[in-house]
Amino acid sequence: AKKFGGKIEEYVSLHYPSDLDDYEEIFVEGTSLFEGEWKLEEFLEERSLKELLKNVGSGFVVKGRMKRPRVKVRREKRLALKASLSEILQLDLKEKERELIDYLLMEGSAGAGELFEKFGSAVGKLIERGIVGEIEEMEKIELREDQKKAIEGMGKISLVFGPTGSGKTEVYLKACEGKRCLFLVPEVALVPQVYRRVIKRLGGSVGIYHSYLSRARRVEEWINAVSGKTNVLVGTRSAVFVPTSWDLIVVDEEHDESYYQGEGVVYDAVEVVKTISEIEGSGVILGSATPRLEDYRDAREGKIAFLKIKRPFEKPRVELIDLRKEKKRLGIAERVVKKIEEILSKNMAVMFFVRRKGFGRAFCERCGYTVKCDRCDVTMTYHAHRGVFKCHICGKEIEAFQICPVCGSPLRLKGTGSERIEWALKKLFPEASIARADREVVSRPDRLIDLLDDLERGYIDILVGTKMIVKGIDVPRVKLMVISDLDELLSVPDYTGRLRVFQLIVQAAGRSGRSGGGEVIVQHRGMDEDFLKYVENLDVEGFYEEELERRKMFGYPPFNDIVHVLYSASRREVAEELIREVADSIEIGEVLGPSPHIIPRIKGKHTYHFIVKTADPGATMEEIRRSISRFEKRGWKILPNPPSLM
Repeated sequence: AKKFGGKIEEYVSLHYPSDLDDYEEIFVEGTSLFEGEWKLEEFLEERSLKELLKNVGSGFVVKGRMKRPRVKVRREKRLALKASLSEILQLDLKEKERELIDYLLMEGSAGAGELFEKFGSAVGKLIERGIVGEIEEMEKIELREDQKKAIEGMGKISLVFGPTGSGKTEVYLKACEGKRCLFLVPEVALVPQVYRRVIKRLGGSVGIYHSYLSRARRVEEWINAVSGKTNVLVGTRSAVFVPTSWDLIVVDEEHDESYYQGEGVVYDAVEVVKTISEIEGSGVILGSATPRLEDYRDAREGKIAFLKIKRPFEKPRVELIDLRKEKKRLGIAERVVKKIEEILSKNMAVMFFVRRKGFGRAFCERCGYTVKCDRCDVTMTYHAHRGVFKCHICGKEIEAFQICPVCGSPLRLKGTGSERIEWALKKLFPEASIARADREVVSRPDRLIDLLDDLERGYIDILVGTKMIVKGIDVPRVKLMVISDLDELLSVPDYTGRLRVFQLIVQAAGRSGRSGGGEVIVQHRGMDEDFLKYVENLDVEGFYEEELERRKMFGYPPFNDIVHVLYSASRREVAEELIREVADSIEIGEVLGPSPHIIPRIKGKHTYHFIVKTADPGATMEEIRRSISRFEKRGWKILPNPPSLM
């Protein structure tokens, strides 16, 4: 609470599922041999509250007990083919049974629950015939020498640093053997993938914990973990608060912004993990190809163990394309189109990463009018498949129109959203199977998993997607990653911009050529040449050393902490006056601002902000809270060391 500036009771509440009270039963037990046990409501019906209160402790004892939710948490078995290929070819099989066998030939093995969901009764019939059966031994992987050295060199807190595809997950799983482990991932969509790998490697009782679980399943998983029945718990940031003791906590993709909770009760799950390590003595593994700058610095200086592992094959080749100098086809560089043709001709797959959803932004060439949200200071995005303009800040939608309401000229579209790229690629490659993965079409994590499975099996040739396709995804069939639409992030007045764009590019690049031979194309519009030098070579350490020097020169984290303070109000002059009054009262640290926020108006509220560079964030936040306490609490936000100022 002191570290993140909240109230203790708010953080205590995070340790328990919100529905836990629904599964608690209260009993009244008599202390005499002649008295039995009643449910509280039954006792109150037959006796009285007055009698209970008068005799609590002497005649009756009130007890609480957890009742199990009516849900069975599946500890799933792994199934694989037991018959040889020659035996299978001689069998008379139905269509679903053939599909199941094809799936297992591709995957090697799969969870029983997953197979029953996909193939129904065909699973049971093939088990009865002895064609499919349970894997009796856990999968064993032989580690390389650099991976073995990483295991041997682990300390209380360790940074496992290596490029994507270098085998960091194998190091994590080896370190988890024989221990009770919490395994954190940044996105819900990654949980099933990691869960399957943990089951295959470690077996035992493996649980999952995240916000998409049903309320009953979430409580059941919590009870299993707290009672010690779960050996490994795989989950997102909220799992860090499950109140049990872990021998080891793994934080995969530890750099990811999703570990920071900036709404409601503010916390940084990675910092919570480090605090748990201090209090409980748990070991911690932080893993990333592009770690947090402060963890890279601490590892380099020997404050935590620095465990480097290498990619066992060549890194992907990076090509930079300046769109200002290129001939384009439907907004895509000609060279990119030719490279995609080449990859598809080899029956390999392509990923196309763009930052924005939607088709593009509408504007009038004649008078300069743009379609803007009337609640937020941002341009609305056209979504062609639903025929609407949508604000990506507040979510407001209006029916799309084609004529400028100011001068009557036709509107034009500009931009490179995921929907527009999908449309362009379908025009350019009509024979290819093209799909899109963004929040408009992927509302649940299992939908993304289905898309990735189809990509790997060859049912999809090109997958266009936003940030969700660059996180921890392993599809060996992908041999080309095209990266576009990141220039704007470098021009935003945010000291974290360069690092976040570099991390995005390196993470996206790592999806190509997971088994070697990958290629990456970065489309840009005049990015800084020094920055592009690091991108072209995927030189993480070189970039980090330069970024550390820049941060040190300007006094930003990790050389100082910062506290970001925001205030929103319906009237602009009120927002400006109150935040200026608070900023002027701060005497600890260096105050920068206040000024209008990067997006000055959000959901009809005018937003101003300032930051404080400080060597004592706890004292600074306390001073800020005291200053704010003079005003109405609503509208204020205090964020210590946020991943960005956006």
